[in-house]
Amino acid sequence: DGDLDPMSDARSRARSLRDRSEKAAAAESAVAEKVQTRPAPDGDRKVRQTVDLTQANHKALATWRLDTAVALGRTRLTTQDVLRAAVDVLLTDEATARRVRIRLEEIQDAEER
Repeated sequence: DGDLDPMSDARSRARSLRDRSEKAAAAESAVAEKVQTRPAPDGDRKVRQTVDLTQANHKALATWRLDTAVALGRTRLTTQDVLRAAVDVLLTDEATARRVRIRLEEIQDAEER
């Protein structure tokens, strides 16, 4: 006949799902422990930053990225790549840092008007 017990099948599926969930939780916990026991040195730890751009600046940056990617022989260049390089230049080139300070003063003056 093949009488099947639907409750038994449901219990079996539930047990299987629970077992998989417990295994996944254990694996996640093991990874989290490794991360906590071996923190990255401060210089290697990444910190996420965000920036809000006007639509015009966003579009101009996208165009600049595409043009620059072509000039560099790359298929793409991300905003992350550009901003990382820009920060490196800002922090190591005093002339660039001075130009940024001047621009920040101009922005501040315009906002105060």
